[in-house]
Amino acid sequence: MNRLLFVIPFCLALNLQAYAQDVGVYADALKNGTAQTQLPYKAPLDRLTLKLQQITHDAGPILVKAERIKYFQQQSHCGRVRFILFQPSSNTAWPELGGQLNICEDGSPPWRICKSNPMRLVLHTERCSDGSTPVDTPEVEQAIKEAVASGSALTPPVVTRREAGRAALVTPKQQAAQ
Repeated sequence: MNRLLFVIPFCLALNLQAYAQDVGVYADALKNGTAQTQLPYKAPLDRLTLKLQQITHDAGPILVKAERIKYFQQQSHCGRVRFILFQPSSNTAWPELGGQLNICEDGSPPWRICKSNPMRLVLHTERCSDGSTPVDTPEVEQAIKEAVASGSALTPPVVTRREAGRAALVTPKQQAAQ
C-alpha cells in the first residue's frame, strides 16, 4: 500500500495535463466553487483506477473532485484549486492522492513576472527580456508556501533525483527537510 501511495501521486502529477487536456474540472472549480469528473480510463490512469477499485472491492467510477481555495488579487481570473480522488459508490476518498494547483479560468497557469521587471506579467512560456526565466508572482508563491505548510500532498510534486533509472518523487515538505 505504501508503494501505491508513492506511485499514484507521481502518476497523477505526470498525467495532470495529459488526462485533463481539457482542464475543465479545475477551471470549473475555480469559476463555480466546486466541480468533479470521472478519472479517465486510459493508460496509465486505468491501472490507478483498477487498483483503487480493488482496494474498495467496488467497481464504481473513481472521480476527481476539485474545489476553489481562493482567487488571486493581482490576477483576478486565476486562483488556487485543491483536488482529491474519491469513489462515491464506496464512500471512499483519497485526500493523500490529491493536491493543489494554480490555474486560470481559461485553464492556463497564472502569468509570471521577470525579476528585472516585477511589475510586468508575462506568460509562463515566455522568456524575460534579459533572457531569464520568469518566476511566480509573490501572490502565487505565497499560495504555494501556504499549501506546503498545510501538508498538501502535491504542491506540486518535485522530482529531485533519479534512483536506479526511476524518478523518485519528493513532496515539497520532504524536500524542505532535506
